Amino acid sequence: HYVPVHLMPYYKQLGNKKGDHPHAEAYYAKCLSIPMYHSLSDEDQEYVIETVVAFYKK
Repeated sequence: HYVPVHLMPYYKQLGNKKGDHPHAEAYYAKCLSIPMYHSLSDEDQEYVIETVVAFYKK
């Protein structure tokens, strides 16, 4: 969910375009962003864990 800086609207208007930073774009395309914050309940943590594990078992 962290868009590469060069693809953000402000930086695109400065002339940056898709393909300018292929490593950042490749990471962005494959990055898995999971919820992590101090008030995430144990139940929600288990749900996230089970969902990720189930996805990768497919």
